[in-house]
Amino acid sequence: RGYIRFGEYLLGQTVSEADGVKVKIAWHRDIGMQFAIRLYRRKEVNKAFESDRWKIYREVAIQRELNHPNIQRLHELVETEKFTGLVLEYTSGGQLFEYVLNHRYLKDSAARRLFAQLVSAVGYLHLKGIVHRNLKLETLQLDRNQNVIVTCFDMANTFDPKDELSEEIEYNPGNREFVQRLKLAQGDKNGSLRGDLMQTSCGSPCYAAPELVVSDNLYTGRKADIWSCGVILYAMLAGHLPFDDDPANPEGDNNIILLYKYIISTPLTFPENVTPHSRDLLRRILVPDPRKRCDILEIARHSWLRDYAHVLKFLTSTTTTKDIADMIPLRKDEIRPGM
Repeated sequence: RGYIRFGEYLLGQTVSEADGVKVKIAWHRDIGMQFAIRLYRRKEVNKAFESDRWKIYREVAIQRELNHPNIQRLHELVETEKFTGLVLEYTSGGQLFEYVLNHRYLKDSAARRLFAQLVSAVGYLHLKGIVHRNLKLETLQLDRNQNVIVTCFDMANTFDPKDELSEEIEYNPGNREFVQRLKLAQGDKNGSLRGDLMQTSCGSPCYAAPELVVSDNLYTGRKADIWSCGVILYAMLAGHLPFDDDPANPEGDNNIILLYKYIISTPLTFPENVTPHSRDLLRRILVPDPRKRCDILEIARHSWLRDYAHVLKFLTSTTTTKDIADMIPLRKDEIRPGM
């Protein structure tokens, strides 16, 4: 069959398509290496608001800073007359969503290995001053050795990890009067907010933290990522999403208000196969009040993940998020299969 050329690449089949953006398998014409290319039609980019084009370049800028074995690598940005393409590391294992679906649910040991890799990746992002804001089973891929690969940084944002929020600010981002009094939503002269405060609601409703959807106030980006990690872990262990059993809202995220009222008012329950040890961790993560929700370091230090201390060592040796001195985990080519 004939392949379409895109710069130095030959484009193959489309593996996904959403909102006019296609992801295609591709091969470099000279070296034969396989990649995934996310293609944006330039006329669509140009028709959109300037901020939409800026988001693409922000995503590129963020991914160029990342070097972690469980985060998809950006190879390069290619622009032609008709398309803008992000050339990305190819992951052959498919979506984690499909993997869980095919197994119905994962055994405790399998979920623990994958979750440790996710925690390592998210912890690395947070130490680098990046929040993902769209973590879900569908944005997690598997490589050929069934290791987790975090993808899709189009909703990611940056913050200054050295700018630690005071306890008063961290506990009151959803307090409109407090935010107005301290002018927290105005940001500095560059428009940047304090610490990891964010104000744009992102992500899929079933994975998004309650504070993102129930109000239009500020929220702390890292705690929002933590909630999404908890939903992912629950789904791996249970085979379904948490809080999806509301008889008044059988379609789940189609009615966001009902979903979040249910989350806030309903105790977390588990299928019988979910172990007490993993339940303890989930009860610390899936806490509707972000002030009481654990952070990434508490997760990394939880005894349920003790067997993967080597994966999380760069996190657990950190005493504060200010301590971000180049503690990068092993590169993927230095990781043994199945680690």
